[in-house]
Amino acid sequence: MNDVFKSEHLVWDLGRLSDHDRATRFAMRFQQSLCVYSPPVQQLYTNYEIIVPEDDHRKLIILPNPHAFHDIFNRINEDSIVQTSLFITPDDKGGLQLLIPMSGGRQRAMPLAVG
Repeated sequence: MNDVFKSEHLVWDLGRLSDHDRATRFAMRFQQSLCVYSPPVQQLYTNYEIIVPEDDHRKLIILPNPHAFHDIFNRINEDSIVQTSLFITPDDKGGLQLLIPMSGGRQRAMPLAVG
């Protein structure tokens, strides 16, 4: 992998997933709509590109847009990031659903509109 992509906090490893291509397509759907937080540098990226390295299709690299400094939020303390336990997953029809935690460890699935 190219040295420019050695920042481990910006590399997502898909090696444990059985369908890497499907996982990549799934992640690409959110490139324009979700932020990415990087704990080591305490930055929140709203403008980034997801790259699949030519030599390793089991990884995704988050590459912040260096020209969009106004889309990078700095000094975001890790304590400010709160886990919601909300999950976005593919549904059986190829769409997206939001899984909302319920009491007793159950989850409620709601269709998620993209756009």
